[in-house]
Formats: sequence, C-alpha cells, structure tokens
Amino acid sequence: MTSLVQTLGMSAVAWAPRGYREMMKLQRYHHLSMRGVRDVKLSKAQLDWTVLHDVNDGVNHSALYATEQPGEDVWGPWKLVNGLRTGDCEDYAIHKLQRLVAQRYPRGALRLAICHARGLRRVYHCVLLVYLSDGDAVILDNRTDGLWLKSRRPEYTWVSEEWPGRDFWWRKLS
Repeated sequence: MTSLVQTLGMSAVAWAPRGYREMMKLQRYHHLSMRGVRDVKLSKAQLDWTVLHDVNDGVNHSALYATEQPGEDVWGPWKLVNGLRTGDCEDYAIHKLQRLVAQRYPRGALRLAICHARGLRRVYHCVLLVYLSDGDAVILDNRTDGLWLKSRRPEYTWVSEEWPGRDFWWRKLS
C-alpha cells in the first residue's frame, strides 16, 4: 500500500502539532476528530453570521490570554490561574470549534489552522477557519473581535491546517 507521504510528497503534508495529537487521544475530544470527515464548503448564505460573531466574540471574552512555555503547551481546556480561565491561541480556537460543532456546523467545513502573523515575530498562531464554497474562509481569531475573510488578511502567512479525513496529518499551506 502506498503511503500518503509517498503519494503526495513530504512538501504537501505535515504531522499535526504535538499538542493537537495529545488532545485528540482524550475521549472528550474524539467528537472533534477529522477521521472519516468529508471536506465541506459552505455558501455565505448557509452561514449564520450572528452565531459566528457570537461564538468568536464570546470565546474571546471568556478567558484571559496567557502564553505557555515551549514544550509545555497543552491544547484544549482552559487553565485556571488564581481562579481565572486562561489560554493561548489554540485553546481559543478549540473552544470556538466546540461551540460551532454544538451549533451543528459541519466538522468538514471547520479547520484549525496555523499561521505566522506579522507583528508576532514569526511566532506560530492558531485560528479557526470556516471554509466557503467560493474558495475563501472566514477566520475566527482570538486577536480580534469580528470576522475576517482569509483572502483579506495578508498579514497572515498560512502554514498548515487540519485535513478532513485524516487524523494526524495536516495539509501544508505554504
């Protein structure tokens, strides 16, 4: 059997981030797995823009941003620090993903994605994307309230994203 890497070449695939792989091993996150999920694109008319705004802004204001030390990054749950919920970018993105899945958005249209954002000194940044049938995607980002189209955020250099149908392989975007 030919492997995915042999078929597509190493330049097309990336191993999912370690924190993601560890999170997906936990039973409470199995419903977010991409295993067996088909790629879905939504029309702008299919989106409930109010729900997207409410989820993005609600999650953005539900915890304090706090970075984790390299090698200590745990994806998924908020951390409690002095009784306050804290998390970093992928924690915000995962909470948004959970809320949209609960709102019956198709998992195949929702992707965690890694990018470099200008101004972050080439630090990796994680956001949630909602893919559209016109080829664009809506960005839900903890760095800003409001929604943005991927095509209108040139300050982001896209690195990789979840890949529908694959568990721990992500699609390289650059």
